[in-house]
Amino acid sequence: MTLLLKKQTTEEDWYLFQISDRLGYPQISLSVNGKERSMDFQAKGRDKDFVGCTFTGSGVHSLFDNAWHKIVLSVREMVVSIHIDCSYISSKPFEPRGAVSSEGYTFIGLDVVTGSPIHFDIQKFAIYCDPQMAMQESCCEILPSGCAAEASKTRRNVEGVENVQNSNLIEWPAKSKPQSYTRCFCLEDSLRKT
Repeated sequence: MTLLLKKQTTEEDWYLFQISDRLGYPQISLSVNGKERSMDFQAKGRDKDFVGCTFTGSGVHSLFDNAWHKIVLSVREMVVSIHIDCSYISSKPFEPRGAVSSEGYTFIGLDVVTGSPIHFDIQKFAIYCDPQMAMQESCCEILPSGCAAEASKTRRNVEGVENVQNSNLIEWPAKSKPQSYTRCFCLEDSLRKT
């Protein structure tokens, strides 16, 4: 996700995103704690109500500087990692989480206490089934020079950013017949069957 925190939101506690089931019970959330300059990830637990972890430090603190930033959250079975502006920040161990219902709601930018909308700018928000796909996102849109029109927007071509995982990129050769692909390969088979 690419975002810009507004000055009035840098002191508040709010959900950057929250996914709830169709009855409104929270399943997964990433919240911003303005006073502590931290981010909290929570998920419905397998063995208890909720499991979570907190990300702190200078990398997270940089989000509050009134500039554009890119956040990549990678959630695996037993670890949650965060990258800010294409730089690794931290990984935290994570207790077993429960299944997430595919029928529900996704909320972006809600006050933790009141549930009212929070004012911030968002340029892009994407959820991938594969954490590695999220890592292939570019950071050129937050650079002062922007993205070159002819340049590939993969992380491997962003100036000044080192990328050790670029060998996992997936590229398709151009086809004469237009085709569409999802970035969530777990859906590819089900889409072909319909």
